[in-house]
Amino acid sequence: MTDPLPVDIGVGVVFGQLSSETPEDSDGADRRVLHASWLSELKGPQSSDCRNTGVITSFRELRFDPRIDRLVENPIFEYLRLRKDILFQTTVSLQAAKGPQIMYAEVGGLLMDTEFSIAIPSSFKSGNITIGVRCGNLSCTDGARISLGISEPDAALSQRQISMQVLTPEQTPRTSFPLLAGEITLPMRIMSDHRTVEVFAGSGRGVFSGSMYSTDVQVMASCDTGDFQVAATGWALASVVGKASTSK
Repeated sequence: MTDPLPVDIGVGVVFGQLSSETPEDSDGADRRVLHASWLSELKGPQSSDCRNTGVITSFRELRFDPRIDRLVENPIFEYLRLRKDILFQTTVSLQAAKGPQIMYAEVGGLLMDTEFSIAIPSSFKSGNITIGVRCGNLSCTDGARISLGISEPDAALSQRQISMQVLTPEQTPRTSFPLLAGEITLPMRIMSDHRTVEVFAGSGRGVFSGSMYSTDVQVMASCDTGDFQVAATGWALASVVGKASTSK
């Protein structure tokens, strides 16, 4: 039996709820294991949701990945139907000497859904790359910075270890997960609005949810060694309440 690991490393994540259909249910039933949590707001303007201060996280599909012997989770596919206009679509080449590069800095994106694809060359040894969202300046001290430390491939399995730290004005949790042999890109999805940010790295192997009050929308990327190519697409996202249906 493996040691217990948090599915979501956010400090303010409480009251997790699982829901699934049993095998005895009729054919056609949705048998996904769905997971959502209550997210306590640690700072910022307080409001009363469900008679308590906080918000609910996105609904995720929780599953076991036997390749890495752990649970992973990603937003349910119905959120794709809430995507509206593309806010930006870009690919940047990162070099340590160049400093942070801005990927998006326009008006818009109060609710944003962004997908990143980080290419890791086979010749790359080790280093760090940082993605910033909801930034108001190049240091992104007011937003969320996701620092990804990428190790050298190990000799036995040729897989890399990814150490992930999320830095917000309220917390700095860490986790780690493997990048399997043959995986040459590191995907990451970030859903955010002016009160929260949710990170799904490595196809749900590294997950973070946190409150963070920010009306800024700047997206940026940087690295401390080597060269990286980062592709990103950001969509405006409709509200889950009253704007679009998430039913199948």
